[in-house]
Amino acid sequence: MKLYENLESALRDVPGGSNRIATIGFFDGVHRGHQALLDELKEWAAEVNGDSVVVTFREHPQAVLGAHPPVPVVSLEHRILLLEREGVDVVLVLDFDERIRALAPEEFVRSVLVDGLGVGGLLMGFDSAFGNRRLGTFEYLAEKRDGLGLEIRSAAAELLGDAAVSSTRVREAVANWNFSELERLLGHPFSIMGDVVKGDGRGRQLGFPTANLEVHS
Repeated sequence: MKLYENLESALRDVPGGSNRIATIGFFDGVHRGHQALLDELKEWAAEVNGDSVVVTFREHPQAVLGAHPPVPVVSLEHRILLLEREGVDVVLVLDFDERIRALAPEEFVRSVLVDGLGVGGLLMGFDSAFGNRRLGTFEYLAEKRDGLGLEIRSAAAELLGDAAVSSTRVREAVANWNFSELERLLGHPFSIMGDVVKGDGRGRQLGFPTANLEVHS
């Protein structure tokens, strides 16, 4: 998987043509809803013999918008690893700063997707919106598709029970220590990611050596 840490590095590596297919989101937890979206993204990319691209953000956008950002389910490093395991070809990580926040949806499409990444198609989640004041919904962009330079499609929600699978439901399951529900929402066992660090060696002294994990935040 190719990882761009910022838009500038992507601009230096734009491929010829425009057969990359992209989607945009925070993808916290890479749950079953995300997985269904990514499957559709990869299928579309395969149709055009191109790459599947995920545009995500280093910090949750609500941290910049002045609201109380949700506590992430996984770290950025973990998120990128999960996206790689889903078979995504390219990931661009953006800082959701004031410059990105101020971009109108059309400007975001042109500067980030078309010019920055060489994208020819955009797949939006069922509740996806981006750009200044979150005006960039599927309905809004579909009306302007002729002037945007790329095709736009919308994916359906992934339902579990009578509600869509969402990061909000995942966070609620974590907060309630409901790990059976959590695994149903994630579609895989819950995991944490961190670095093994040196501890006091007390487990080894007792004959039960352990690994001390410094969890990524």
